[in-house]
Amino acid sequence: MKRILFPLLAALALPFSVNAKESFNYESICTLKSEYNSNYTIEIYHDATKKLGILYYEDEPKFSLTFDYSNGYGRPFFLIEKFNTEYNSFSKDYLPVTIIEDDAWRYYRSGSYISFFGDIPLGEYLARSEKEQKKVKGNARILLIDLPNAFYYLWRYQEERNEFFALRDGEWERVAKNFWEKDKKNCTDNLYKFL
Repeated sequence: MKRILFPLLAALALPFSVNAKESFNYESICTLKSEYNSNYTIEIYHDATKKLGILYYEDEPKFSLTFDYSNGYGRPFFLIEKFNTEYNSFSKDYLPVTIIEDDAWRYYRSGSYISFFGDIPLGEYLARSEKEQKKVKGNARILLIDLPNAFYYLWRYQEERNEFFALRDGEWERVAKNFWEKDKKNCTDNLYKFL
């Protein structure tokens, strides 16, 4: 009986441990660099219904990001929260959420973004013929329209907000107002075109 029972239990337990490992990805599948300062990058780790990434400053994770589309018209939007090693975008199960439990605080902000090919919005680029698309100069990039606003309201207290904007003489806000260029060599076709 033991000979049958142990292999059966092992076979049942194996998929769960494999699935747990598969939900984490530590290899970036797309890189976006700030056009204002290349020390700021966004690395995307999951490309499913939502695209999960982390915003880095000099290889140090600072914020978790989720890129998604709203229902209905399909407006692209992003969610951002301070990076937390316990809840982060390496896991495809990550979801930014506001939690207030004693003193634990996870707080996110949302905003719109627009994807571009060169200087042309993605929707216009995709509406063109293949011949017209080939004439477009420049790389794919995105503009996180509401990122400056999200940075401002992401902080719980005014002192935290002031400290954040004082870092590097307010450079975070200037980075937030500029484009993020996609690295075609390090992006899947889907992310390069549709993120």
